[in-house]
Amino acid sequence: MNLFLGKWKLKENINFDEFLKFCQYRWITRKIALKANIDLEIIKISEKEIKRVIKSTFFNSEEKYMLDNKFHVNKELLKKKHNFENNIIKTEIIGTICNWEEEIYVKNNTLIIERYWKTYWKKKNKSIQIFIKN
Repeated sequence: MNLFLGKWKLKENINFDEFLKFCQYRWITRKIALKANIDLEIIKISEKEIKRVIKSTFFNSEEKYMLDNKFHVNKELLKKKHNFENNIIKTEIIGTICNWEEEIYVKNNTLIIERYWKTYWKKKNKSIQIFIKN
């Protein structure tokens, strides 16, 4: 778990625009999001709880992750289930508009967030965000 902790800065977005379209963000919002600098911080609260802080011109959030493999509802009314296994933080998100899964892991001193979602045509899509230590 200690590999995740600390401050991270966005290095690269891959297919993030497609993920934002899937979540029904408007064109101008997506363009701002794709140009925004994103700072991410992960803080350990306890063995089964972390806090993720995101700061950017597009989106700011502070959210606790209970790594207990149970659904919890956050302030945006998203149901999220987090667990930590094989050095990967796995999350299942059920929203009011769309559902997706995330995997967060560290590889070669970079933090990677992969998002997976399916369209109405059952095609599986993937977006990746790559962060470097700040």
